[in-house]
Amino acid sequence: LPADGGRGDDGDGGVSILPLLDLYEFLAGGDQPDSVRLHTAENCVQFGRAASLLLSTAGDAMSDADADGTAPTIDALVRRVLPLVVATIDDRSWRVRWTAASKFADV
Repeated sequence: LPADGGRGDDGDGGVSILPLLDLYEFLAGGDQPDSVRLHTAENCVQFGRAASLLLSTAGDAMSDADADGTAPTIDALVRRVLPLVVATIDDRSWRVRWTAASKFADV
């Protein structure tokens, strides 16, 4: 486990989005069973909203000393999540593709 015990603690008592994003990418990956990718696609909108909230909260609390560009931003989140959304549209499972299509407006 990482030094934070796998909690994603950023050292200041906050929560880092990066371990969550890594887990989401793993679960959305093509090596996962169809049912796992389907549930990941079903929850993509909620995950995006939660990640945006975490990043905006962290951004509000970030001091000038932390503003060195290493903290993830909404743009960085979009750059990492957008390929996952595109992959769901082209998934081998029709259920995953259908779910991506039904959530497309929310995304």
